Order: sequence, then C-alpha cells, then structure tokens
Amino acid sequence: MDATGTTRLSGVHRGRDAVAEFFVGIARYGLSVRPIELFGRGDRVVAVVAVELAGQRANEVDRFTLQDGLIVVVEHTGDTEMLSSVVTGEAAS
Repeated sequence: MDATGTTRLSGVHRGRDAVAEFFVGIARYGLSVRPIELFGRGDRVVAVVAVELAGQRANEVDRFTLQDGLIVVVEHTGDTEMLSSVVTGEAAS
C-alpha cells in the first residue's frame, strides 16, 4: 500500500508522538469526526465516519487492530483531495 501522499500530513505515522503530532497539525483546520457506523469482529474494528475539515465534508473509513484492548494499528482511507486542498489552500482540480 502506498501511503506517501503529497502533503506534509500524508504518510505513515508510527508511535504515540507521531500520531499526536498529526492530529495537532490537522486540528488547526477545524477537524470534526462523527461516527456513522461501526463493525467489529475479534480484534478488528471498522468505523465509517463523517469528517468535516475547513468546511468541507466527506465520509471516510478507519480500520483498527486491537491487542489486549488497546489500539495498536489504525489504517485510514480518506478523501485525499479534500485534505490536500485544505492544507495547501488550493482547490482540487
């Protein structure tokens, strides 16, 4: 899976500090996340979420892997054009 992206917020974020830094960086754009639906089986949970970022909206998907009741892996599939346009200040073409 290619997770490189094209913005300073794109890519793989490993560890608690890196994940916290990502959310601090994106929070300045007015991030709002609301769960729509949750699915789970065993140590895997999938969340469909409504995301609002700088007035733009999209539905996105997060996949969580749990171990001993703690989240150990998060995979996010989101609207990269929305993120890019918000972070760069340019409309997606």
